[in-house]
Amino acid sequence: EEWELNSFLPFHNTGDQARIRRDFAWNKKKRDVKAYDSVTGKRIWGHNSKVAPLTMTADEDRVFFHDGEKVVALNRSSGDVAWSAGKSFLPETVRFNFGPKLVSHDGVVLYAGGDRTMKAIDAKTGKQLWEAPHARGGYQSPEDLLVMRGMVWSAPTTSGRDSGIFTGRDLRTGKVMVEIPPNVDTYWFHHRCYIAKATDNFLMPSRTGIEFIDPETKNWDINHWVRGGCLYGVMPANGLTYAPPHNCACYPEAKLFGFNALAS
Repeated sequence: EEWELNSFLPFHNTGDQARIRRDFAWNKKKRDVKAYDSVTGKRIWGHNSKVAPLTMTADEDRVFFHDGEKVVALNRSSGDVAWSAGKSFLPETVRFNFGPKLVSHDGVVLYAGGDRTMKAIDAKTGKQLWEAPHARGGYQSPEDLLVMRGMVWSAPTTSGRDSGIFTGRDLRTGKVMVEIPPNVDTYWFHHRCYIAKATDNFLMPSRTGIEFIDPETKNWDINHWVRGGCLYGVMPANGLTYAPPHNCACYPEAKLFGFNALAS
């Protein structure tokens, strides 16, 4: 039949990853960023601009996003442009299974666009504070840019051959404050297809299942038998870790089914 290959594989089914890389990408069209009164629902302001996927965030005074070329800050009350920083890398094509990371925390805006660097920008002025290497994390997903205990964290976790060493940098200076290598001798697969998470107490990558890394003891607690859903991952909240149903077939030797809430 015309719709089959000689090997009897469906002609149009080339695998999810290949189809996503080919057919699904950010169209770079302008969007309307709008602010509404949370009590009345009345529109306060609107701003028309390109907005790179996953980059919009806000603090008490400003709204931040990447416009395809640079990080931009809008006045939260008026919608006027407060500042625009220098050019920041963004891939020519932003695929469905990737997104730049923009994080606002304690007066600092952090950005990582996928070129193996990250930068910190002063939230008030738009002035760049520092730039440093940014490790490749996640797999077929956005990459990791975590803030925990006043430090910015990243680690090379995409491949099972990666070191997995988490590096914590000072939020305002970029100085390396701590490094946490894996202290367990175990089997690492490629990272699950979603970003790592963090709480006040633990860094939570998913190199094979869910790992809990204690920055105080630098101990890695591994749990290969549980993981989250593709792209979404897991949700730490209420003192528990919630793991949703998933169709992960990369490591089916050990897995939970259904929706699970896990406690220590």
